[in-house]
Amino acid sequence: MSLSSLPSELVSLIAESLPRADQARLSLASNQVRSSVQPVLYRNVQFDVDTFHDAELELFEDGCRRLGQAVESLADDPARCRFIRRFASKDHQAWLDREDLAQCVVRILL
Repeated sequence: MSLSSLPSELVSLIAESLPRADQARLSLASNQVRSSVQPVLYRNVQFDVDTFHDAELELFEDGCRRLGQAVESLADDPARCRFIRRFASKDHQAWLDREDLAQCVVRILL
């Protein structure tokens, strides 16, 4: 029996019990699995840069850059945005001061 042969409700329950990173990996298994996992994966979206672990400025700036790319990517996919029930963001180093990113956040929330 393969994962994609399981009922979508069961795949969703399995995904709910996994850590977020594993949910993302699981969603890559197949299109059928992804359609079951994405509602769980995107239910709670939080954008943050871990300032405690990213002590070096270069790593911190790279984290902010990746964060901006993630916001833009999500804003360009209304199907994923429909799954969002909670959206949180921590503004480090004013990465949301970029007008284009602020507009992406508005598109996500709409």
